Amino acid sequence: MIQIPQKAIVGKNIPKNRFIGKLKNKISEWIEGIIWLGKLSPESLNINKSEGVPEIEIIELRLKGKNIKSDIISGIDKSIPYPILFILHFEGKSKLMMSLKENAPNLYFSTEWSDKTNLSLPYAIDMEHLYHELLLNLIPLKHREEERIEEIVERYKTITKLNTESLKLQREVEREKQPNKRVALNSDLRKIKKQINLLK
Repeated sequence: MIQIPQKAIVGKNIPKNRFIGKLKNKISEWIEGIIWLGKLSPESLNINKSEGVPEIEIIELRLKGKNIKSDIISGIDKSIPYPILFILHFEGKSKLMMSLKENAPNLYFSTEWSDKTNLSLPYAIDMEHLYHELLLNLIPLKHREEERIEEIVERYKTITKLNTESLKLQREVEREKQPNKRVALNSDLRKIKKQINLLK
């Protein structure tokens, strides 16, 4: 799934009882096992340090069900102070998942489920650069020149919001019987679709 340098391999089970309250119950319901696969750090990768990103954890979740809710992932994420690259496994398929923890902690970017998904660690000059490059591999938008990671995440959030508005308007167009109102709704729909295309 992801190539982890030998020096970065940890390979330890994380007991579910380390988590408390409702999160513990949800983890028991949805997750078979939690494995701390690796720790990406300046020492294990031989790259420069970053004040905001001292290390990145690689955590594998072996799931009982494919459609795990993001609040369970988020709960695990918030219990660990470092950025986490999650590897989800279910019935022979895997996917990678990660958030921009400091700016959009509940928004997760991921690959599709696959039995062949693979990711090599991208080239990076320091830990923060590595973190952002890993995220860029998961965000389904083309990275624009000079665009910061925070900006591409905001662009993604805006597109998501506009897509929701577009679907709502499309349903209204389909239900509307009066021709003049239908024309006005279609005009609004075209404007939103144009905005989406400009942001992609």
